[in-house]
Amino acid sequence: GNPSPYFELGNALDEVVRIVEQNRCSILWGVPSYMARVVERAVELGADFSAVRLAFVTGEALPEVARGALLDALRRAGAVRAAISISYGATEMQGGMVECVQGSGYHNPAPDQFYFEALDPESLRPVPDGEEGLIVLTHLDRRGTVMIRHSLGDRSGCRGLWGDLHRAKCRRDVPARRAPD
Repeated sequence: GNPSPYFELGNALDEVVRIVEQNRCSILWGVPSYMARVVERAVELGADFSAVRLAFVTGEALPEVARGALLDALRRAGAVRAAISISYGATEMQGGMVECVQGSGYHNPAPDQFYFEALDPESLRPVPDGEEGLIVLTHLDRRGTVMIRHSLGDRSGCRGLWGDLHRAKCRRDVPARRAPD
């Protein structure tokens, strides 16, 4: 929220709120903790965020309780029809997975390049489809550094991996990873 003393870029928090309001931004994109600060400050200032229709968050976990609080703050700032979409990514993926609809899980946009598994953290054996385990990533079509069963450090569940694909709410048949709690 404050300009860096080392770089000539960035805006103070109130300036960010003013920019969103003045330009009638329809999409907010950022890390959840900062976005929550921006939206709460907008409420404090009485700013009009009614043009916001989507908050796209990535880079940090956003548990359902925090999602609800952010959605409530957006409503109080005037964004009564706003939705929140969460992205899950990792440097090792050089990209991310997204929710097409709130609560639908993260969809792997490149199943020909990435294979995800949920493993029992003790035995490192796959857990049954949909059960929680340690999430690991295997590169399928990669040059250079290839990762095989690389732990991303998260616990979640996977469904529809090699066999039956998950029928996403967006109507695409894609492997999915359940959103972490």
